[in-house]
Amino acid sequence: MDISGATLGFLIALTLAFIVSFLSAKFRLPSVPLLLIIAALAGPNGFSVISQQNIEIFSSVGAILLMYLIGLEMRTELIKKVGMSSLGISILKMGFSAFVVALVSIFLFNLSIFEAIILGVIFSITSTAIFVRALQDFRVLYGKETTTMYVELIWEDLFAVLFTLFLVSFIKTGSFGVSVFVSMMMFAFPLFLITGISKMIARHLPENDETYFLFYITIAVVLILLAHIFSVPESVGAFIAGVLSSRQRELKNTINSMNILTSLFITIFFLSLGMNANLLSFLNPPFAIAVVLIALVSSFAKLSSSTLMLIVTNNNLAKSALMGLLMISTGEFSMIMAKEFSPAFSIDIVSLTAGVVFLSSLMTWVIPGALQYDYTKFLFHSNKVISEIEKFAMDSIMPAEKKTGYVGRNKR
Repeated sequence: MDISGATLGFLIALTLAFIVSFLSAKFRLPSVPLLLIIAALAGPNGFSVISQQNIEIFSSVGAILLMYLIGLEMRTELIKKVGMSSLGISILKMGFSAFVVALVSIFLFNLSIFEAIILGVIFSITSTAIFVRALQDFRVLYGKETTTMYVELIWEDLFAVLFTLFLVSFIKTGSFGVSVFVSMMMFAFPLFLITGISKMIARHLPENDETYFLFYITIAVVLILLAHIFSVPESVGAFIAGVLSSRQRELKNTINSMNILTSLFITIFFLSLGMNANLLSFLNPPFAIAVVLIALVSSFAKLSSSTLMLIVTNNNLAKSALMGLLMISTGEFSMIMAKEFSPAFSIDIVSLTAGVVFLSSLMTWVIPGALQYDYTKFLFHSNKVISEIEKFAMDSIMPAEKKTGYVGRNKR
């Protein structure tokens, strides 16, 4: 590998990220659609500012970093609070969205039923990264509806991991045979063994946030290497490593101070994967129309099913509608799945997915403003007020967690 070329490529990527960040902050524009536009222009199908080899490196690194961080910030303990209702919402939302998109894709691309189902699943998954970013941008109060939909996204991410594992194995072997389950079991055994050993070692480490973070990053790298050995996508291995690490009490304080890293990894991820999109595909009118139709259909399916299920489970109508609007985005797992599954498709699903991510993320920010949605009940512009509200929400939603040291770490 050309080190100087890779360094120059990384410098260009950071410069592009800075430009996007500046434009987003200056003109109050959503950052994800901007990232995808600039990434596509800089990619090999645009002005070829960055070579294809470097793009592959950035894509892999960006996916691994973001997936690990999403797993690390995942609060799986919330499943105990709203697990069943959120699971019901997840099943209905994903099932309905996948079904509708599959039907539309058969009509648009003349796909086989197998391809249509896969495409439906890809576009049924909401972006956790974009959802959380939208909550921050809109300064939405964390409450029952927000918690329910956040846990619903946990179920979606876990399903996406299993679906990716099975389908990648199917693409490589051509069957869902015993070898797939044997490979997963062989990966699971050292996974849980290393996790158990890391817990024992962590008990003897000095109580220092930096020490804990570096230790668990090391464990994550080991797990990612294991994933590679057992033919598991590295990004999936990173996500699993993040989820397992998130359950460790020692990392809680460190995770709370990683917001800037989250923004950086989101930027790198969408910038790097966006470079794989083919701009020439969007100049083809039938393809461009198909992207718009699928984005509209999948967004409507997510919005309607999410809002309806929240209302049925005795949630506030206005807040349910807001959560439904913030659930329409397609994002990181969809782009990773499109890249992994692309060999099995006769169409350019990477560019298709990038286009749908662009439109759905744009709608996530634009539609509420266009409808002049009344956020006054949910927005608080004072940081002090926000902190007090989040503290109240934490005390109300998770009192047990605070006692056991998850909110403020007690001495062990």
